[in-house]
Amino acid sequence: ASTKKPVVHNSHFYFDYGTYIFWVEDTLYKLYHPVLMEESICFANLFGVGPHGPDTMEGKLDEHLIHLESLSTNFFDIFVQFKFGCPCPCEAYMNKDLKDFLKFT
Repeated sequence: ASTKKPVVHNSHFYFDYGTYIFWVEDTLYKLYHPVLMEESICFANLFGVGPHGPDTMEGKLDEHLIHLESLSTNFFDIFVQFKFGCPCPCEAYMNKDLKDFLKFT
């Protein structure tokens, strides 16, 4: 029988006053949508409604997450660190994750 890892809040990127919640693998990220919208057509389209949508809207509560099934936490960590201005030194990342990140951006 397989055991699933519990879903946890990211210790650095689950902001109390974040506007949208993302679920990547076993990790939740609660992020500010204006930061994600900068220079990203994908996120700009996703967040066109702004932060004032109803709580039942996808991403507003832990019960209504935006599930990013095709991404790994390693990749999403790099993306979020870059967007929120706190990247680690390049040596801290695996080459594959950096290549995936560059393709995504």
